[in-house]
Amino acid sequence: MSREEKRLKHREVQRRFMKRKKEMLSDVKKSIGALEKQVAVLKLSSEQKILETENRTLQQEADTQKDVLVELLRSTCLRKSSKRSGGGKAATSTFYGAAVARHCVPNTS
Repeated sequence: MSREEKRLKHREVQRRFMKRKKEMLSDVKKSIGALEKQVAVLKLSSEQKILETENRTLQQEADTQKDVLVELLRSTCLRKSSKRSGGGKAATSTFYGAAVARHCVPNTS
């Protein structure tokens, strides 16, 4: 084999090597892109679970506060109605005022 033939053969070997290397790098880049997407999805999923838990907690707190306010309003209405029946005063002249009377809800429980 002449020197020129060896050089041409070596160049062809190098071309094939570089082609394989570029294909491998392309595959690695695709894999990295897919893994980055998976990481993003996992982060969003984790964040969603955290937000759902926080939402549940806040909803429970809101429900508790609502129950407390409803009971407070009912007790205020009861006190007001007992004052009306016992003292004979008009609803607007009591300490609690007409605003409470508008919000009084009958106790359904």
